[in-house]
Amino acid sequence: MENTKNRNSGSNNEPEYGSRHSRNRSADALGNSAHGARGAAGTRARKVPHGVESSSLGILLLIALLGFCGYTAYRFTCVDSFIVSGSGQYSAEQIIGLAGLQTGRHILSYNTDEISKNVSSIPNLICTGVRRVFPNKISINVADHNAAAAIPAANGTYTLIDAEGLVLAIGAESSGELILLRGMANIGFVRNTVITEKNHCLRTVTAMKLLAAVKECDFAESVIAIDLSNAASIKLELQHGYTFVLDDWRYAEGNIKTAAKAYARLLPVYPSGGTVNIFKDSTVVDFT
Repeated sequence: MENTKNRNSGSNNEPEYGSRHSRNRSADALGNSAHGARGAAGTRARKVPHGVESSSLGILLLIALLGFCGYTAYRFTCVDSFIVSGSGQYSAEQIIGLAGLQTGRHILSYNTDEISKNVSSIPNLICTGVRRVFPNKISINVADHNAAAAIPAANGTYTLIDAEGLVLAIGAESSGELILLRGMANIGFVRNTVITEKNHCLRTVTAMKLLAAVKECDFAESVIAIDLSNAASIKLELQHGYTFVLDDWRYAEGNIKTAAKAYARLLPVYPSGGTVNIFKDSTVVDFT
């Protein structure tokens, strides 16, 4: 009876142990499944965090906004017109066409020196100034001329005169490659008046005589400036680094023809230039 009871007890315990064991394994499996689910969810969350998505979207929007603003600013500063004034011989449209000027480019891409050169190449016209008018215009000032010379002013501008001394323009920003008359910056000029009128000084009269004498010589195209700063030693500045000292104002005019001959002979031999002193009533020069 005792053995039977023990066996029965043993047989009754086996299913109980097995059930507990199965429940434990089931619980472990459920735990592992839950842990795995949480891990997977955490992994998915780490792959695409919400903050990163917002930041990326914000950066893209910022780039798009900057691009739009840059394009708008570029279009806003593209030249849409040229403002031309100062000519009674040509219309603004004629000057723009003859100079080959075109709108549509960014305002900073226009070379003002090149515009001035192109406008000054139009017959009987000289460009006295070019400036950018932001955001999208270019102003061009011109003067009808048979301009013969430009007088530099103390502020860096020029007074333009014709061969008779008539003042064509005051405050020109460019000399237009005209012969410069130095040493008269402190003289006041009035447009449409002649600089050799009686209210002007002897220096202006001398300047016009010298200018006329230069224009009659073969080397007129090579003359850069007539310097009257020192009445006792008037100078003629030429291309290739040559300076001719023409003596004082009384004899300078008569020495210009000698200077022209000396320049023609010296240039081929001394192409780098030098200083040439010309003496009164002499064909002999001192070259250094």
